[in-house]
Amino acid sequence: MKALLRSHRLTESRLSSDSQKRRLSHFSKNFVTFRLHVIASYEPSIGRKCDRVRRKIFDGRLCRPAWVIRRNAVKGKPKPAKEDVQKVPTLKEFALRFLDGYAKANRLKPSGIASKETVLRVHLARAFGDKRLDEISTEDVQRLKAALTERAPKTVNNVLTVLSVMLRTAVEWGVVARVPCSIKLLKAPKNEASFHDFDEFERLVEAARSEALALLVVLLGGEAGLRCGEIMALEWTDVDFGKRQLTVARSEPREWI
Repeated sequence: MKALLRSHRLTESRLSSDSQKRRLSHFSKNFVTFRLHVIASYEPSIGRKCDRVRRKIFDGRLCRPAWVIRRNAVKGKPKPAKEDVQKVPTLKEFALRFLDGYAKANRLKPSGIASKETVLRVHLARAFGDKRLDEISTEDVQRLKAALTERAPKTVNNVLTVLSVMLRTAVEWGVVARVPCSIKLLKAPKNEASFHDFDEFERLVEAARSEALALLVVLLGGEAGLRCGEIMALEWTDVDFGKRQLTVARSEPREWI
């Protein structure tokens, strides 16, 4: 009996010292931390060691150790990179860039450059000037066609062609991702060119002899075969009296005639 009591006292003393120690284990899963506190004690009623387990669950994203909070405060979290949103220009803003970078850079004829400038200024700038290039819709194009009903189909097609070339150029230059609208040309009837026969031309020359400027225009058109825009664009520097030669280098746009 004495030996048994001595053994119980030793066990109780050992368990008493062990009860002052706590074993703490941590493990994490899906950002949730489980903390198990195991406390060793002695229960006289049952005469053996009993481990009482207390479990506490903490959200690892909210209940972080102090050293983790300090580390994050020093290092900081990487900020997500902001998308580089490119500003899409309006038609007015892109028009000059288009004329310089496309028409002039590709060395189009002066008449072609002037014609595109006129179409942009007279028609497209009025219809879509303040709109961004990527906001021009197919319905907007149809409204433009409706506004040009009094114009000849060929003139309307010239306007639509300039708009189409401009939008495709903007795509090639990376200004817009794609052409934002569908552009369909009108069906233009083929007109046969009318001309004067020789007797009619002779009568026209005789009628123009009373005025020198009128005679010059008739001879340039009938004898030299110049168009009306080419006649209006002539300058004195285009005339070489020594070689008796006339150089046709430019033409005025049809809208200016």
